[in-house]
Amino acid sequence: MSNTQDPIASARRTLEIERDAIAALSGRIGNDFVKACTLLLHCKGRVVVTGMGKSGHIGGKMAATLASTGTPAFFCTPGRSQPWRPGHDHAQ
Repeated sequence: MSNTQDPIASARRTLEIERDAIAALSGRIGNDFVKACTLLLHCKGRVVVTGMGKSGHIGGKMAATLASTGTPAFFCTPGRSQPWRPGHDHAQ
């Protein structure tokens, strides 16, 4: 079995790639991150998260996480009249 077909080698390589990507992000956390955290912490209304496709799927999860940890938030897909909330299917 070649290295590309070996599931253990493939899994290890994937973890190495992800490890390197996370390490690269560490150096990019700076004042913009602090500003974003401060804005979310001091938000007086609801946080609106939006996105389409894969980023929309992630946005929905982010809104659910914010809401479940005490920050009022909802996800809204562009072009929809109703915000998406976890557990509520607005599809028609």
